[in-house]
Amino acid sequence: MGWKRGVWICFVLLILGITAVFAQVVINEIMYDAPGTDTKHEWIEVYNNGNEPVNLSGWKLKEGGTNHNLALMKETWILNSGDYVIIADDTTTFLVDFPQFNSMLFDSTFTSGLSNSGEELAMVDGIGTVAFILTYIPLPLASGKGYTLCLVDDLWKECLPTPGSENALSNFTTNTSISNETSSRIKIILAGNIPNVTYTGTLYDDLFKITLSGKEGNCSVKDNITVEYTVTGEVNSAGTFTKEVGCSGSSSTGKFIPIKAGMYELCGKVINSTLIKADLSSSSVCSKFEVIDTYTLECDIAVSISLSDKLLFAQGETIQFTPAVNNESFPFIIEYWIEDLFGQTVKAKYNTTNTNKKSWKANIGEQDRVLWIKAKVYPMCKDKNEGDNLAQRMIIVTNENSNLVNAALVESESNSGTKNNDSSISTTKITPTDAKFGDTIKADVDIYKGNTLKYSVSAWVEKDGKEISEKTKVNLYTKYSKYKLSLPIKLDDNCNLKEGKAKVIVEGLGDTDEETISVSIDEKKCGSEAKNPASKKGFTTKETTKKSSSALLSGELVDLSSVVLPSEPLEVKVKLIGDEKPHEVKVWSYIYRGSKCYSCGEKEREDNAKEVKLEPEEEKEVSFWLNLDEKIEEGEYKVKVKWIKDEQKTEHELTGEVYVNVPEEKSEKQEANLPALSTAKTNKSNLEVPSSNRTLIGAGFVAYESSTEKARNLIPYILAIVLGLVCIVLVIKKK
Repeated sequence: MGWKRGVWICFVLLILGITAVFAQVVINEIMYDAPGTDTKHEWIEVYNNGNEPVNLSGWKLKEGGTNHNLALMKETWILNSGDYVIIADDTTTFLVDFPQFNSMLFDSTFTSGLSNSGEELAMVDGIGTVAFILTYIPLPLASGKGYTLCLVDDLWKECLPTPGSENALSNFTTNTSISNETSSRIKIILAGNIPNVTYTGTLYDDLFKITLSGKEGNCSVKDNITVEYTVTGEVNSAGTFTKEVGCSGSSSTGKFIPIKAGMYELCGKVINSTLIKADLSSSSVCSKFEVIDTYTLECDIAVSISLSDKLLFAQGETIQFTPAVNNESFPFIIEYWIEDLFGQTVKAKYNTTNTNKKSWKANIGEQDRVLWIKAKVYPMCKDKNEGDNLAQRMIIVTNENSNLVNAALVESESNSGTKNNDSSISTTKITPTDAKFGDTIKADVDIYKGNTLKYSVSAWVEKDGKEISEKTKVNLYTKYSKYKLSLPIKLDDNCNLKEGKAKVIVEGLGDTDEETISVSIDEKKCGSEAKNPASKKGFTTKETTKKSSSALLSGELVDLSSVVLPSEPLEVKVKLIGDEKPHEVKVWSYIYRGSKCYSCGEKEREDNAKEVKLEPEEEKEVSFWLNLDEKIEEGEYKVKVKWIKDEQKTEHELTGEVYVNVPEEKSEKQEANLPALSTAKTNKSNLEVPSSNRTLIGAGFVAYESSTEKARNLIPYILAIVLGLVCIVLVIKKK
C-alpha cells in the first residue's frame, strides 16, 4: 500500500500546485474615464472566478508602475467564489455615485488617476506574486460617456456601470438602433488598402478599407469594428485597431512603416464588432505588396515657396504660402518655418508630406519686422543636387498702416537689433485672493523675455519676509518671446502660521512683480485653538528634495522646475552621492504619467542614458534635457531618474513632480506623425511595439507579449511538469 500512498500524495501536491498558480482573482470591470472630471470617480471591479475563497488581506493593486495598498472599508477581506469587490480611488465619492452599493469595498489611491489612453493594471498577492495582469485599451463609449470597460465572454466591451454585480452590456454594444434581423443581413467586408508599391521610411496608416454592405440608409448609425492584422516579410509587424464605421471607412486602419525593401504580405481579420449577427464571410483578407528602398534610386528634387506678390503684411493678418517640390514621384518630407533676419524663430519648424497651403497669423512684438519664410525638402531618394533643397521668401510685418518697408530694411541692415530688449513680468490675476493655508493658488502672468541669458522664473508667497509656500519654478529659453502662464503655488499646510496679508511674488529674467492676497487658517482642519499662540506646538516642514531609498550610493534631484511648457525643454539634474567604493553608474531620465512616457518620442526610456564614473565619497551632477511630446495635455506629470551601478540588475530611482502648463493660444499642431528627418539612408531598428509586457485590445486579443511575460505564462505548466516528475520518483522509491 506504500506506493499507492505515494501516488495519492503526489496527486494532491499536483492539484494544489496547479491551483496555486492559476489565477482565480481577475479584474472584471474598469471605470477609467468618468463623465466630467475623473478625479475621485474612478474604480476597478475584481471578481473571484475560482471555486475557493481568497483572503485579499495584504494584496496590492499595481497601477502606474506602483503597488498601491488596499484599505478595507466595507464587509470583509474574504472574497468568496463568484463574489465581487470594488477598489475605489475615493470611497466617499464612489458611494455618492452609487448609493445603492452594498458589497465589499476597498479604498486605494491611483497614480494621477487611471490613464484615459490605457495602462497596465495588476493584482499582486501578499507575497508579491502577480496574480492577474492586463493592459486595457479605451473604447469610445467608455471614454467619458458614462460607460465602463467590462469583461463579457472573455472579451472587453463597453458596459453599463454595474459595480458589485454581473456585467451588463450597453445598448450601444448590442446596437439596438439596428434590429437583429437587419444586422444579420449586414456583411462586413474587409479589403486591403495599402498600395502595391510602397517606399521605405514612409508611414502608411490606411492599411484596410471596411465596408458594411447592406447597411445603406443607416450610415449615420456608427458601429465599432475591431481588426487584428499582421505584416510579414523582411520585417514582421502586428497590431490591432478599432474603427468606427457608418457604411465604409479606410482612414486610421492600422500603421506600418517599411524599413527594409522586399516583398511583404498584409493580412487582416475582423475579431469583434458591435454588429452581433453580421455576415463575416468576407471579414478576412490577405494582400501582397512590394517595398522599394528609394534611396537606391537617383533623383533631383527641388523645393520652392509659392506666395502672393504682396510683401507687406499687417499685424494679425493671415499669411498663406505653399511649399512645393518639382517631382512628387518619390516620398519626401518638407520642413518649413519662419525666422527673422537674425535667425530667431518666429514660427516653429513643422514637418509635412504634402504640398497643401500653409498659413500663419502675423504676430510680432515690435513696430515692424523683416521675416523669412523657409522650407527645406528631405527627399527619400538619392538626390544628385542638394543645392536646391532649401527655399526662402521674404515678408515684412508691421503694426502700422503706413509703408515701413524702407525703415525696416534700414534698421535690419544696421543691425540695431530688436527694440524690446528688456524683459518684463506682469501678474494679471490671482485666484483666489482670499486663500487658506494648504490651498493651491494660481497666478496668471504675462511674461516677455527680451535679450537676456537668464531663463528662470520663480513664484512664491511671502508674509513678513518669510516664505509661506512652495516655490514654483519655470524655465523660459527663447529670446524675444511672449508667454501667458498660469503658475500654481502651494501654500504651506501649517496651522501655526499667522493670518493676514501676504505677497505673491513672481521674479526672474531681471524683473519682479508682486500682488497682495489674504491668507487665513482653515478652522475645520486646524480647530479654533490654532489661532491661540499659547496652544501652538512644534511642527516639521515637508522635505522638498526627494532622495533615493538606497542606503549606500544615493542621489537627489537638484533645482527641478515646478512648471514646464510643452515648447520648452526641461532640464533634469541629479546629484549622485558616492559611498566608500568606486562605481560605474548608468543613469537615465524621462517624464511620464501612468504607464506612458511623454519625453521618449519614438525612443526607449533608456536611450538618453549616460555612463558616469563615481569615485569613493564623490558627488557628481548629471544633467538631462527632456523634450516633451508636442501633443502633451496640461496637468501634473512625474519626472523619473533611474540608475544602475556596476552593471547590476537592481535599478534605483528618484521621482519628482512637474506641472505642464499649456498656453491658452496653442501653436499650430504637428501635421503628421513622421519619421525623423535625415538626409542619409533610413536604417531603423525594429518597428515599435507596445511598451507594456502584455497588451489586450477591446476584444481580448494579445497583440504583444514580451519574453518576460511569456516566461511568466509558462510557470503553471513548468510547475505541473516538475510536480509530475516528483510523483514518478516517489512511486519508484515506494516500490
